[in-house]
Amino acid sequence: MNVVLQDNCQFKSNWDQADGDGDGYGDACDVCPSDPDPDQLDTDLDGIGDVCDSDDDDDGILVIM
Repeated sequence: MNVVLQDNCQFKSNWDQADGDGDGYGDACDVCPSDPDPDQLDTDLDGIGDVCDSDDDDDGILVIM
């Protein structure tokens, strides 16, 4: 039987394939590694996913979570 594993961080080195939040994206490339964020949305492109970003649109007004 052949087992095919899919890399959960295709463009970043991620030898252990760790995915602490279980959203399918490896911790090495996950924009919000502490909370599940399957769409990986980062509206203001600051590298912090909207799920974890207290100012997700970079307007200076904090989002109440």
